[in-house]
Amino acid sequence: MRSFNEPVRVGITGGIASGKSLAAAWFERSGFPVFYADLVAKSIPETNAEVRSALIGYFGEQAFLPDNRLNRPFLASAIFGSEENRLWMNQLIHPLVLQAFKTFCNEHDTAEMIIHEAALIYQSGFDKHLDFVIFISASEELRINRALSRGMDSPEAVRQRIMAQGDLTVFEKKADFLLFNTGTPEELEAKLETTLRAIRSHH
Repeated sequence: MRSFNEPVRVGITGGIASGKSLAAAWFERSGFPVFYADLVAKSIPETNAEVRSALIGYFGEQAFLPDNRLNRPFLASAIFGSEENRLWMNQLIHPLVLQAFKTFCNEHDTAEMIIHEAALIYQSGFDKHLDFVIFISASEELRINRALSRGMDSPEAVRQRIMAQGDLTVFEKKADFLLFNTGTPEELEAKLETTLRAIRSHH
């Protein structure tokens, strides 16, 4: 049970290249602490010895490069190409990300609002730890074009990641706020300002 004066915890989620990071950056510029869950998740294998051992045990020595960095291309192919591998990886990493988020909340317990940005808020059950969820949506074609402009290899690679996230319309319906990011960054920011006012009026 949260006390009345605790920060409001707001999740930002959406498909790949939907505009999650853009939305999170706007909240950060507005003065709110932002927990970037996917960045935390990416850092865990290289900073946690138990996770490193588990990855080598499951995927083999090729999970890491000779310089001890994570072999991201190999793991991305292994995880996004197999439902079983992806579930195993999520079960390994998600509890540690949740632990890190709780620590982050404790460190920012005087903030008005804490933002949690992640691709898998609903799939991982993180929504149970949040007061509101904002879902950023855009068409698949638009997201593929954005991902390619950011350096992803091919439309097929982007589609594989989109498919790995599952049917997002289910999560769009669950969200407290659904924002369509189909225009300029300024248009999305205007929608975020309206959403912020709505969250404040609800709390």
